Amino acid sequence: MITFNGGVLSQQITGVQRYAWEILNEIYALDKKNKAGKLKLRIIIPKSEPLPNDRFSEICTSTVSVARPLWTQLILPFFSKGVLLSLGNVGPLLVRKQILCIHDLNTKIVPSSYSKSFRIYYSIMIPLLARNVKHLVTVSEFSKQVLEEYGIGRGREIHVIPNGHEHVHTWDSTKSFINEKFDISKKFVFMIGSRAAHKNTKVVEAIADKLDKLSVNLVIAGRSGGHFAKLDTIERPNVFFLGPVSDDDLSMLYKHAVCLAFPSLTEGFGLPALEAMALGCPVVCSPVASMPEVCGNAAVYADPNDSLDWFNQIEHILTDERLRNEMKASGLQQASRFSWKSSAEKYLNLLVDD
Repeated sequence: MITFNGGVLSQQITGVQRYAWEILNEIYALDKKNKAGKLKLRIIIPKSEPLPNDRFSEICTSTVSVARPLWTQLILPFFSKGVLLSLGNVGPLLVRKQILCIHDLNTKIVPSSYSKSFRIYYSIMIPLLARNVKHLVTVSEFSKQVLEEYGIGRGREIHVIPNGHEHVHTWDSTKSFINEKFDISKKFVFMIGSRAAHKNTKVVEAIADKLDKLSVNLVIAGRSGGHFAKLDTIERPNVFFLGPVSDDDLSMLYKHAVCLAFPSLTEGFGLPALEAMALGCPVVCSPVASMPEVCGNAAVYADPNDSLDWFNQIEHILTDERLRNEMKASGLQQASRFSWKSSAEKYLNLLVDD
């Protein structure tokens, strides 16, 4: 039997939540197709946080609702049967028969991006969990290296099971209403991510005036607040802060953008870059952390501390049609190397071993 830690599923979608959803979808599909439901998959969620769709209603169990850390540590263990699959960085300390995915150690690498309470919780839980669980997983070779450098899971195997790209092909840009927020027919550079400091959006925001002279807008999507430290925003006539957007909106934005600008100082994986490539959107990103691992030679790289370098790279893509076409083709090929199905099969191998 597999118990899926569903606490992550009702949260607003970021890379971590997307990972959990897509791995769950693929494991469910593969189990139905290849093993006739022999894994006996079940999902445990807090009662106050129902899943956004009813696909898994027949295998979903709702429990009493308390604050999330208390729910994870005190309620979830009593409902866990068989192997517990926790894909959202944390799980219950009381469950040893558990597969835990730690996506990154950004609270250590860039502590200024996070609230104090969040940093304290993670600094306590992650080392203890990494020593306690049956299998420890992360999403990139870079994240594995960071975990090892900080002594997380010292002396044990860390499995690398990356993100996939297939989910972008379920999005429908024709259902997007993003054109009601700004004129999508005008050329724009797209950025997506939280307002956390390590997302480094200011290095691109600093060239807004230069982009305006080229009649190019800067469009930024993503949530603010939550467990992230607050950052100021700029005000320019060609800069549009959209806040959270739907998947269909994302499809429209990726497909129409001049490029995705992804200036992060660190990422556990960097899913937006993979999504952009999978939809034929050129990517400009920082040559740090996991980005070269994810993007390979399909992206162009800019110094995360040099705004002028970002402007020059974006201008090159904007003015060179041949380069744009080459980047679209190589991006599609690079994205095809990352598959949710393949990653789910790696989890199944770990689950079957147990």
